[in-house]
Amino acid sequence: MAPAVELQLSHWSGDLPEFVVKVDWVYRHYDHLYGWLKYKGTGVYGFRSTTYGAPLDKWGRNVFVDTYDSRYGRGWKRENGFLTHRWSGGFCYGFYPHGNRPIGKGTQYRATVMGPGVTPILFWQGAAPGLFDAAADEIANQEQRSIFTNAKCRHR
Repeated sequence: MAPAVELQLSHWSGDLPEFVVKVDWVYRHYDHLYGWLKYKGTGVYGFRSTTYGAPLDKWGRNVFVDTYDSRYGRGWKRENGFLTHRWSGGFCYGFYPHGNRPIGKGTQYRATVMGPGVTPILFWQGAAPGLFDAAADEIANQEQRSIFTNAKCRHR
């Protein structure tokens, strides 16, 4: 079987958006991602979306999250996609039970987002946070309180 190959091309020459993803825990047990998408210092978010989270304007952005070697199987599997929060461009996602789906906890995670306009695809990949660390989690929680002042992470 040939290895998967991905080719991305872009003609963009302007400033790149700031796409930051960090890991911690939610509910002291589950892996959690949080971060933000900003362009020229301003949060990137949309004003309207469908009930399924698809943006209905040119500003809305979905962050797509994949999990590696999880209960979905070996390799990279799509876990979810969600909109960035209004005003801050922030986002958060916990790998805990969502409806009938299994917990998507993996050994690694990646997040992908299409930037504003025709900017290139923005990409982050990192390891799962490991065993719960109360001190590290509190530092992350403090940072999230500053990010989500107008759009709170509901599961904190």
